[in-house]
Amino acid sequence: MKTLKISLFLIAMPLMIFAQNYRYKEVAPIKIGIVGGYNLSRITNSQPSYTIENYSGYSLGASALWRAWDKFGVQSDLIFSRQGYGYNEYGTNDGFLVSSYAYLTPSVNYQPVPWASFFAGMQFGILLKANCGCGNTDYQSTITHHFNKFDYGLNGGVEFTSKAIAEGFVMGLKYYMGLSNIVNESNSQNEDELPITLPSFSTRNSVMNFYIGYRF
Repeated sequence: MKTLKISLFLIAMPLMIFAQNYRYKEVAPIKIGIVGGYNLSRITNSQPSYTIENYSGYSLGASALWRAWDKFGVQSDLIFSRQGYGYNEYGTNDGFLVSSYAYLTPSVNYQPVPWASFFAGMQFGILLKANCGCGNTDYQSTITHHFNKFDYGLNGGVEFTSKAIAEGFVMGLKYYMGLSNIVNESNSQNEDELPITLPSFSTRNSVMNFYIGYRF
């Protein structure tokens, strides 16, 4: 219940800024563009018999920024994110999971100086596909139905602009902390046919994203 209240509050903040913007000043232009970058991802939690390793992936999508006030604004990305994790079971390098999500990231943006801004907000995602690989082989299997379709959590980070490179160029660092369990427990009971060992504990997505982009 507490998580739901926080989520609703963070969603309502951009709407409040929009309302104040319409009431007190001329509407600021919305800057749109594209962003892409590198993901360093994993899942939270582990056990002595099931340890987690990082996975390298990527992100690509569209970005929008509305500077509603001089220093405050609202930004949101619609991105495709390829992420996952590797795991060791009983000290043996057993496999990895690669998951593809479509994420929407409504956030509040604060720009204290012309060349840098901070942002924080919610992140909502839909799982498109989940593949797994086993051991050191090239064998892969689709196991999407063993994972929950929806994912949500919090995101925050810092973004830099450089007019010396190009007007509208951005470079940033963002962290996503998932709040929902990614494994569909009702579909993970029968693991005899699975080529990957699913975690038997509650686990969430964790993604560090380094990105560059351009808004015009």
